[in-house]
Amino acid sequence: MVTEPMTYRPIWETLLEPAHRQELSPGHAGLPVRPDVLVVGGGIVGLSIALALSQRSAGQVLLVEQDELAGGASRANGGGLFAGQMRATFPNAFRTLGLESREMYAAWAEEDWADFDWCRGGSLAVPPDEFPLPLPEYAAAEQAAGRGAELITGNALRQLEPALADSVEAGLYYPEDATLNPLKLAVSLTRELTRRKVRLATGVRAVRLQPAAGRIDTVETTAGEIYPGQLILTTGWSATVLLSPLGIEVPLTPAKGQALASAPLPPLLGQNVMSGQLQRQLPSGHVIAGGTVEWVGPDREITTAATQAVLEIARQAIPALADVAFPHIWTGLRPHTPDAMPVIDRLPLWDNAYLAAGHFTKGVLLAPVTGRLLADWLVTDRPSAALNMFSLARFD
Repeated sequence: MVTEPMTYRPIWETLLEPAHRQELSPGHAGLPVRPDVLVVGGGIVGLSIALALSQRSAGQVLLVEQDELAGGASRANGGGLFAGQMRATFPNAFRTLGLESREMYAAWAEEDWADFDWCRGGSLAVPPDEFPLPLPEYAAAEQAAGRGAELITGNALRQLEPALADSVEAGLYYPEDATLNPLKLAVSLTRELTRRKVRLATGVRAVRLQPAAGRIDTVETTAGEIYPGQLILTTGWSATVLLSPLGIEVPLTPAKGQALASAPLPPLLGQNVMSGQLQRQLPSGHVIAGGTVEWVGPDREITTAATQAVLEIARQAIPALADVAFPHIWTGLRPHTPDAMPVIDRLPLWDNAYLAAGHFTKGVLLAPVTGRLLADWLVTDRPSAALNMFSLARFD
């Protein structure tokens, strides 16, 4: 078995080739100052919006990011596209968008530019996940809704995932769910956007928005002033820093998540197991476990208590992990709203400013469909009815 030194960064960084890492930091020399659309925030959501805008011929698109591309919550993500496992308490329309977005990834994976370890390996939820009905009834309801759930018990469950603890007697399996590598996805998107002449800039922080005549006229950045035709903010929970001084209050808060990854292991997990958290084995052999949900503000500190909580859950579900070392530990801050659904809306008072933030644990999953909905709105000036549930006004 391979041993690895302790690292305190997402496992995706360890697996990324140095040359690819450089592609996520293109710098910001010679920025255009009057783009047709300015996207502020270079996570997977921002990159997906930029791609959709380019595909819809929305004019010159400039995306600015204060760190590296995909440097925040996107990089801390576990890489699961588990649309089937979205909570039953969400509106059906929201869950349907999750399925649509997952299938947009399936289409992306067929493109020449795509190289992000797409795998439709399914997802298996086992106790202690909570279901709103007894599991057989819930599985039947999910099948009736067209979400492809399968109730797996007994020997069939053991065949599906032999590594599960003997105490696990039943699970809910979504065979169409998928996984990817979020940093390789960011690299793939970066290459395609560059090919499409979308300008990507890193090391650029937006510090102030200046409104005039019902529009955001100027965006002050650390690299100078930008005068956008349209503005889209995709900066997660920190969007409040830009909006609060202008009297726009958005209930966005950071939700800390801590995750771990093992040293490379021989094949152990055949499935992506959800047992209150994710257990997933990567093609490299590393097993990811996590993550937590901690309401501690913008605190990225790694804690022993969270590490032990993640390990306990993982080892309870997968006993073979009992003596496995987990030398990779990291945290991320996911943007959360009171109903755990994003805000995708035009901002009040300004007819050229939009917000796409608050995706919580579904940012990577929902990125493609978020991009499609926003690009359609900007190009046609007609928002889809699907966006009604993401209105900022719902919190009034």
